[in-house]
Parts: sequence; structure tokens; C-alpha cells
Amino acid sequence: MRDVRRAQGKRYALEPLLCAIVMSMLAGAKSLRTIEAVIDEQLANLNQLFGTRWRKAPCWVAIRDFLLGLDEQELERAFREHAHRQASAPPGRHFIAIDGKACGEVRIA
Repeated sequence: MRDVRRAQGKRYALEPLLCAIVMSMLAGAKSLRTIEAVIDEQLANLNQLFGTRWRKAPCWVAIRDFLLGLDEQELERAFREHAHRQASAPPGRHFIAIDGKACGEVRIA
């Protein structure tokens, strides 16, 4: 994805910030203030995971502005491409999933 934000004053890179927001939402955050709180609470873990050096979490206004600046169609395309890559079996293999769990692997000759 391309980052449309101005370079001046940009403290948080696109990919780590977007991932932190998504992870916050997956953890149950339903508002911008809650997203900010989750990121703040997990700041040390996120810095380690992303290799960033954030000193503090972005405020909810910065999160809002970041989200408003995203191109929805580009974001959806990126998510779909990522999901497709994760769900695709390697060449020559077929996976069977039942009830959300992989129960086995079948090699296709």
C-alpha cells in the first residue's frame, strides 16, 4: 500500500501502525480511544514484534486521521491478496480443514 501522509511529522510507519490497529481490533477494541489504549498497553510487545522504537502510542486523533487517509479499495485489495496467499496450499499439496482445524494433509502426485 502507498502512504499518502506527508513525510513531515510522520512518527509511525504505515505497516506497523496498520498492523497495530488491526491487532487491537482483533483483541476487542471497538473505538479509537480503545485502540489507542490497547496499543499503549502493548507498546513494548509491539515495538519488539515490529522492530519499531515508538516511545508512546499514537493518540486516537492520529489514528482517526491515519484511517481516514487510507484508500478503502487499496486496503481491501491488500487484505484479500494477503488472505489468498495464506490460504493457498503449496504446489503439489492439498489441505483439508474441518471445523477450522487442519485435520490432515494429502499429497497430490
